[in-house]
Amino acid sequence: MKLNYLFIVLLILPFSSINGLENTITDELIQHYKSENCHKILPLLEEVISENSENPLFWFNKGLCETQVKDYSAAKQSFLIANQLDVVETGKVTSERLYYNLALSELKLNNTDESLSYIEKTLQPKKVPSPVFQDGNFSELKDNTRYVELMDMYKPSLNKWTSVFLFIVFQGVLLFSILIFRKKGNKKSNIILGLFVLSFALTLAIFVLYWSGYIYVYPFRYFVGLFVVLSYLFGPLLLMYIQSLFTEKLRFKTIFHHFIPYSACFLLYVTRLFFDVSETIFEPLINVLFSPWVRIAHMSIYLVLIYLYVKKEKYNVANNVSAWLHYLTYSFFGLILSYIIYFSLVNFSFFNLEWDYMISFMISFFIILISIMGYMQPEVFWGFRIEEVLTFVKYKKSGLSKSLSIELKQKLLSLMVDEKVYKENTISLERLSQKLGTSKHNTSQVINEHFKENFFEFLNDFRIEEAKELLVNDHNHLNITEILYEVGFNNKVSFNNAFKKRTGLTPTQYKTQMLSMA
Repeated sequence: MKLNYLFIVLLILPFSSINGLENTITDELIQHYKSENCHKILPLLEEVISENSENPLFWFNKGLCETQVKDYSAAKQSFLIANQLDVVETGKVTSERLYYNLALSELKLNNTDESLSYIEKTLQPKKVPSPVFQDGNFSELKDNTRYVELMDMYKPSLNKWTSVFLFIVFQGVLLFSILIFRKKGNKKSNIILGLFVLSFALTLAIFVLYWSGYIYVYPFRYFVGLFVVLSYLFGPLLLMYIQSLFTEKLRFKTIFHHFIPYSACFLLYVTRLFFDVSETIFEPLINVLFSPWVRIAHMSIYLVLIYLYVKKEKYNVANNVSAWLHYLTYSFFGLILSYIIYFSLVNFSFFNLEWDYMISFMISFFIILISIMGYMQPEVFWGFRIEEVLTFVKYKKSGLSKSLSIELKQKLLSLMVDEKVYKENTISLERLSQKLGTSKHNTSQVINEHFKENFFEFLNDFRIEEAKELLVNDHNHLNITEILYEVGFNNKVSFNNAFKKRTGLTPTQYKTQMLSMA
């Protein structure tokens, strides 16, 4: 029974006032306004007004109640005082809400010109569309020429930039679909990369709704602020994608903590949609998680983790794979930099509203980068032959002579055939170059020119050939897992992919087929 009481207390606690049981006149005013009982609290005593004369929220809530009882003259004065006391600076009231109520008060007092001026101020800051004023309160102005012009000027619409961004959104959704349903290559990596692209596409879509004004139209108004929630997916998904290229399995118990900030932010976002969380213990948590600088810090932490991971693994993969991962890392850094620049400049008066597209340009670049690589070289999602796409003139000015190239080729084959250096699972281009007594650039050029492969593919050719022999060797008692480590692979996924790419069969299928033919 005690546990039941405890559960009820915990359920109610989040919605309780931060200030404990104390209920101020400011709180009572808004409670009466919400319950449409303002006539029970008005008029206020002079001593109550005097005690709260410097509280902007008191005056704003007082104005709301006076509007409800249709005392528009008093309401106007209350809203003007709230404006003089900078009620917007409290963060509890938006400028749009303040000007809307002033416009309504002026209209009800038959001050049409003043009302229209406040309507324009309401519309200007965020290009709020006309549906905001279609609540019946401004029906007297439906035939007013200036009012009609304002409603038309600020109605939801797409401009050239939002149209371009909307096209990129569709491109991102299409790329997501291709990656999700792609059967070739590392399916796990493609799914994670697809989700990463989708999170960017959805963020960009919300920005388009915001700039076009559609975000304030039902049902899109429920998406206001959702881009904040999605930003907590960027870092974890990119890190998981890169790890999936090296790690055999990404288990829930090893990755769930990466999504704790996202889950918390999403739950708070949904809670705020259906409940008034002001003055509850949820409010400070929302202020923290929705802060742009907290989001920037979150992405920056993942940038460091990604950079360190790529730096550690770059010698265990082909140069073109390493290059691809570096491109993603640098692009992510560019995105974070755009966030920092934007949220720094937005505080200055010289900030141009057209710079609002800064973050969207970087998000668009990310989507286009992945799309172009996938179109120009489909193997980017499983073979990573980016080197051939972006560095086709890499060896144009090489100083490696033909005779030295042939000599290095012979030494390279000797290392592979006689010493079997490919069996070292930590072998890298740098270590192989040291054994050859030359530079990494020369080693890479010899492999590319003489064998028409990159370093990673060159190693795997020898590894797979030896694996094939071990699989059908009657005197060999190694299982498949032991064989993959024996020939130099680090994990089963890489081994299976490389084996199937060269033979068209999995190791098990190959062994079965060879033994049946014996």
